[in-house]
Amino acid sequence: MFHNLNLANILAAGLLLACGNSDSFGVDMSGAAAPAPTATAAFPSSRAQVRFKGGQRLQNDLARALTLPPAEVCTELGTLQCVDQVHTVTLGGVDAYESQILRPAPDTGATTPLAVERVVLSACSRRSRLDFADPARATLWTGLSLDADGNLDLPSGGVPTDTIVQLYQRALGREPSESEADSLVEFYATVRGEQPQAAAEAWATLVCFAVFTSTESLFY
Repeated sequence: MFHNLNLANILAAGLLLACGNSDSFGVDMSGAAAPAPTATAAFPSSRAQVRFKGGQRLQNDLARALTLPPAEVCTELGTLQCVDQVHTVTLGGVDAYESQILRPAPDTGATTPLAVERVVLSACSRRSRLDFADPARATLWTGLSLDADGNLDLPSGGVPTDTIVQLYQRALGREPSESEADSLVEFYATVRGEQPQAAAEAWATLVCFAVFTSTESLFY
């Protein structure tokens, strides 16, 4: 677990900008066609239509990719499930019994990005914490050597890219491009400069966070 959550959030925000994430969603959750692409789009979509995957899909995708039980993807106060109880409506669900909301909202709200980030950060943090606490049973962050301070014991070639490839395969079903892999590998130096100890776990959490909050991951 990284020691400065505010620092982690700042680093994540910077990495998200580098990866081209949107500041907010602002999409029609009913799946209505998006505005026509501008003239600057080199390869416009033939249908120009995307949908936010919503809370349940988000939770299930994180659980599958990070090998976590769905109930452990994210909890508030250690007991309340983020998707099924706390942020249900915000993430496009309904709450018939407590709030009498019988239909999903037609559009994402101003707090939807915050709820998504909360769920993803929780899941990524848990996976990293489990893997670095018991490397022999790690399922995602494997093959990484650590020094006594919890930082990567880097070989001459730098951060191994195999783990980045595995993350992309699990999260997006594809391998990263060379530039994508390089940017995430280089990001370790930034984390290491800000956090002298346990930088490896912080870096792994933030890299996971960046990939799972990308447009490619959140929309279909």
